[in-house]
Amino acid sequence: MSRHPHTPGTLSLLSRARVERRARRALAQELADYATPAERDELEALIEATGVADDEAARILHSQTEAPLFRVG
Repeated sequence: MSRHPHTPGTLSLLSRARVERRARRALAQELADYATPAERDELEALIEATGVADDEAARILHSQTEAPLFRVG
């Protein structure tokens, strides 16, 4: 008998969570390309204009704005 019983749907929930993490990471990488304050302000204005300020992109952009971003090149 297995030591880790799985209820039906557990694997699909884990799989969905993994896909969501990958998508969030990819979005964060794309948003990090907006490096200058002017670019980030413009992007933030576009996000706010859509009326979805609580959107994932807005949350990621805000967290990146709060954290120092270092770029090479």
